[in-house]
Amino acid sequence: MEPQALLDLAEILEYPAEERIAGQRAALARLRPRAAEGSLERLAALLEARDPGPAQELYSRTFDSRQETALEAGWHLYGENYHRGRLLVVLREDLRRAGVDEQGQLPDWIPTLLRLAAVSEDGRRRDLLAGIVAPAARRIAVPLEVEDSPWAGVLALLIEACPSAEAAGTEALGHA
Repeated sequence: MEPQALLDLAEILEYPAEERIAGQRAALARLRPRAAEGSLERLAALLEARDPGPAQELYSRTFDSRQETALEAGWHLYGENYHRGRLLVVLREDLRRAGVDEQGQLPDWIPTLLRLAAVSEDGRRRDLLAGIVAPAARRIAVPLEVEDSPWAGVLALLIEACPSAEAAGTEALGHA
């Protein structure tokens, strides 16, 4: 997946703050041709509404208040244990070296990982996407699909765009 698409997915998976919504709409417009027909339409309608309140409330209920759909990839891979802590340390160093701001989030937050992947060399990009992002996104996608969430199409697009772990030939901490 090319860097701009990763940045667009990161933007769309951010909280829909008023100052961010215009950028999210633009990112969504760039991604629509890649998505299954109609899969992003509900999210587009939500972001195009005059009042951002419903989008903000739904985002918070979807991603901020439930572990099963939280956007922290390491939690989905390891739970709260030593391996996640190790992943956070490695990712924090990778982010620092790459000059990617954590924006007050943990280093395993999927939008942050997508920004890191966008500026990483091809091999590291594949490692991040196949070893960390895709497995977590698959777990998050299940409840979103069941609930028919407006963000389900974004997760489906992300999963589809990620290389498989076998294709990448890596594990989540392959370089650590």
